Amino acid sequence: MPGVIPRMKRLFINSFGMIAYLLANIYGMVRLLPRDHVYLRTSNIGRYGIRHVIAEAASHLEFKRQYWDRIVIFVVLLSGIVMLCAQLVLLAAAVIFDPVWAQTVPLTQIFSTPDPVSGTATSIDVAFLLLDRVFGIPGFFCTVGDVCTDILSDGRWPFHVALHGMFRFYSMGLLSVAILIFLYFIVVVVGETVTSGTPFGERFQNVWVPLRLVVALLLLTPVTYGINTGQYIALWSAKAGSSFATNGWHIFNRTLADKLGDGANPMGETTTLLSMPEQPDITPLIQAMLMVHGCAYSEWRSEPKGSGYSIDPSHQDLDTAYHVPPKNFAKGDDGYYIRPYLFKYSHGNVSSESDYIVEITEETTFAEALKFYGFSDVVIHFGKNINGKIEPVCGKIKVPVVDRSFLSQVENPSDIDQIQQALINHGGGSLVHAYYFDFVRKMWFGTIQAEGTAVENGEANPKDLLLRHVAHRFVEKEFAGLNGKDLSCKIGCIHDGDDPALLPSCTEKYPSDHKYYPDQPYCAGNAAVNLFALTDLGTTYSQYLEAILVSAHETFVENNQSLRISTDVLDRGWGGAGIWYNTIGQINGNFVSAVQAIPILTEYPEIMKSVRKANEANAANLDGFKIFDPESAGDENIETLVGGARGVKKAKALYDLLVFVTNSLGSYVHTENKGVSGNAFLDAVDFIFGIQGLYDMRGENANVHPIAQLSAVGKGIVDSAIRNIGISTGLSLGGGLVASFKQAATEKAVAMAKSLFSTTAYIGLTAGVVLYYIIPILPFVFFFFAVAGWVKGLFEAMVGVPLWSLAHLRIDGEGLPGEAASNGYFLILEIFLRPILIVFGLIAAMLIFGMQTRILQVIWDLVVDNVGGAAGDVNIAATVEQVNDEGETVDVNKYFSFSRGQIDQLFFTILYTIIVYMMATASFKLIDMIPDSIMRWAGSGVSSFGDADKNPSDGLMRYAATGGMMQGQRIVGAGDQFATGLGNLTRPKPAAAQVR
Repeated sequence: MPGVIPRMKRLFINSFGMIAYLLANIYGMVRLLPRDHVYLRTSNIGRYGIRHVIAEAASHLEFKRQYWDRIVIFVVLLSGIVMLCAQLVLLAAAVIFDPVWAQTVPLTQIFSTPDPVSGTATSIDVAFLLLDRVFGIPGFFCTVGDVCTDILSDGRWPFHVALHGMFRFYSMGLLSVAILIFLYFIVVVVGETVTSGTPFGERFQNVWVPLRLVVALLLLTPVTYGINTGQYIALWSAKAGSSFATNGWHIFNRTLADKLGDGANPMGETTTLLSMPEQPDITPLIQAMLMVHGCAYSEWRSEPKGSGYSIDPSHQDLDTAYHVPPKNFAKGDDGYYIRPYLFKYSHGNVSSESDYIVEITEETTFAEALKFYGFSDVVIHFGKNINGKIEPVCGKIKVPVVDRSFLSQVENPSDIDQIQQALINHGGGSLVHAYYFDFVRKMWFGTIQAEGTAVENGEANPKDLLLRHVAHRFVEKEFAGLNGKDLSCKIGCIHDGDDPALLPSCTEKYPSDHKYYPDQPYCAGNAAVNLFALTDLGTTYSQYLEAILVSAHETFVENNQSLRISTDVLDRGWGGAGIWYNTIGQINGNFVSAVQAIPILTEYPEIMKSVRKANEANAANLDGFKIFDPESAGDENIETLVGGARGVKKAKALYDLLVFVTNSLGSYVHTENKGVSGNAFLDAVDFIFGIQGLYDMRGENANVHPIAQLSAVGKGIVDSAIRNIGISTGLSLGGGLVASFKQAATEKAVAMAKSLFSTTAYIGLTAGVVLYYIIPILPFVFFFFAVAGWVKGLFEAMVGVPLWSLAHLRIDGEGLPGEAASNGYFLILEIFLRPILIVFGLIAAMLIFGMQTRILQVIWDLVVDNVGGAAGDVNIAATVEQVNDEGETVDVNKYFSFSRGQIDQLFFTILYTIIVYMMATASFKLIDMIPDSIMRWAGSGVSSFGDADKNPSDGLMRYAATGGMMQGQRIVGAGDQFATGLGNLTRPKPAAAQVR
């Protein structure tokens, strides 16, 4: 070896040995060292160091007036050595650390807060705002660029003036006490000197006691605004610590941005923060569009005169005859056609009809519709333009708009192209709304491209025509022979019968060149053509719905601009670090709400409403859809109300269509890879409680972050609870109606059902509120409580610092603080370190919670299987009795597969969710636990004011659960009572009452 270490040792010994000898000679000149001291001999150079010389000189130092020269020399030399060491440390730090911090924060700015990134006029640092508003010291809590957070630029709030006066009075009072203690120690020192013969007494420490007494008085002296020096030290520690934490938080996010790009966020994930909700049932939309198509076709078919559009014997013409594009309309015949419109009532302040009426074409975009309705719900009117007003002859379909988060990317809300681009780029719930609008538009024009289908040459999709065919058949059943045309066999039919869905049998076949049914009979024997068409249609549209939802989800996670932590949040400093985490719950809630917001039929066709009005007036006891049956009206003037015999035929056709699709069209949800399927009990539980999200946690959303998982589960439960409240209220209303028929059994069944749905609503509100509203906001709640605890600890320090100053007034003990004041220094250090420790706690909480949940996801199957004493699917042998082909009973060895059934899966999935919830609350406690416990690593046993704070989540959970249960009961109870009261209005009146 080259002997590097010995050489370095000799270098420092030889170099500093001469400095030690020089110091010894200086001390010898002023007689701090005796003339014959060994340190003054040249033969001992290198055998002792600088600290030995200083310590020996200090032992001979006496604080007496006649020795003032010795005291001055000793202090000057000691100060010079300290400054030299400080210079060496700073030089080393500059050499070592500056390159490391070149890309982050300059070394000189570690403890100062940078200017706001967004260039705002005033700082919005949350911690500084809190400190400024609590202590109100003008100009104190400023950033580097003199951007201050003063609440009043011209002065202080009256409250702060009073507070500062209180601090001044408090400091002056304790300063008076300190002076008395100081005078007391003078008497004690004199007394001990006299009695012991030792100068200043035996307890007096030569060096530190004078400094300690001076420091005590200095710390108690008020400076400005009534704040003393010690309190300013606490405030400066808080300010430097806050800046330290803010810079650390910025470095953390800046590094993530370098690695993840524009979509960087504090979770370090970009594709796992949005869960995929349960696919909604597409049935209501299919029903709605069937009614619209049936109405539109009946309007065209029932016109007494020709429409100017010749009917070809083949079936193709019927597909577009009743709603051809406007350019093909014969002049004067526009009234025969139903068109889709965007319409809002004018108030006399519009310049043209286009300001409040827009006809929807195949090219109309959702962006145009959104702008037209001012970014609110989009309502499509299927009707006619009569004198500048749209009459919704065939009803209205509303496309709900619940997610408008894409507007954050729109600079000019009047620019349609910009709106459309923002929708496409944003994805998520906003894009789902656009897809739903396109869904309705394409169902009208017949241009949906679903799985296994294609649109050729711009013509209608074959699958889409099934929707029209069903509607056409019901209309043609009533209109056969009308206007000299019998189009029944041009559409397709099934065998004769009493079923209102059936059409007369036809024997002809479609032409061999027919696009859809070449050489096929109009009626395929006894096949239920309508039912087959609905089944095929439901499957096709369900697959299309699944495809557009996946597209919206993928677009959102790929672009993920909404997940990016914004400069506005970063400008709020470390105190606002918990704000972003609310985004997870927000985006998942918006997406779930948007997915469930399927377009709905808000108004039936006008002719159906006329029939309902007549039935309500003449036949109040009609139930279900019988209210739309024109044959139940019992009114001789029904033809007058609906437009003559043709109107009755239209109404009858639409009623038959409504009954058929309601009874025959099942729930169409593409259930591939779903956790539960075909089990009546589990399907009922899912309907009542809305727990499909539970299965998705370990299925479709297995790789999604657990906070997003819990949020999606909670949203589904809350929506189900709200639906159950509506059902319970409806049953209460129905109970009153049933009572009027005096059917005790039915009334009892209704009461039991009402009780079931109201009880599940209580449970759903409690669990759903906790999972959807509370869990996503817990990181912010814990974090903000921690920030508030730090501010409270600082206020404690402002009151406690004067007492800490008094603790310096001791003539015994080692060092400057002594034993009494040492804890105060640790509390000042704790005020400085606590902000960045809170940030570390937040990062640790989210990281540990995410990893815990993902590991639990991996091992959960093993855990559940071991509960039953087996791992995985195990074949268990058993002997059972079985009857053979000859009818004899024989013993047969059977192997049964041991695995968890669907009921077990349900309850173990609920248990899994509870465990994840418990891990979340336990992990989030780290935000408080780390700063509360970390000081023990410094050998300090002090506890801060925030250590005594209770866990904020405990009360939050308790109050949320209690409030959800109590308020849920009140809400449901009030709704039930109101509905029951309405229902009771229909009860038969007593005979006596009737006489009066």
